Amino acid sequence: MSFVNSNWRAGMARVSQSIDDTFGEQLTLIPCHARPNYAAEPYADKAVTLCGVIAQKSHLGFEMAGSRLNARVEIASLCASFSRLDLPFAIHHGDRIVRRCDGQMYEVSSVNDDGVSRVECEIKCMGKPQP
Repeated sequence: MSFVNSNWRAGMARVSQSIDDTFGEQLTLIPCHARPNYAAEPYADKAVTLCGVIAQKSHLGFEMAGSRLNARVEIASLCASFSRLDLPFAIHHGDRIVRRCDGQMYEVSSVNDDGVSRVECEIKCMGKPQP
């Protein structure tokens, strides 16, 4: 299907939906109030559950070893990805993400916008909450 003569952003929204349908899982996004020198304070009453993707990105790099060019794969930190249309509020540094399947909790360390249809966040693992 060509998007040249049609609405390109609508096509990218469909691509984002197919990413969620294929790789997505139920995640709870908890906004937090960042406080200097203290842990972020979560707003549990404003938490939302939505579909997102948690993946580990890899980067391909090359290095010269004499006259040879060697490929090197670097594993980066975890990344959470959400459709921009599904987000009820902006994601900020310090917000928390909880996987619904196992209760694993993550903290957002940086937020990147892909400029089209998805928002990507680098996340750090905080562990599972104790019962």
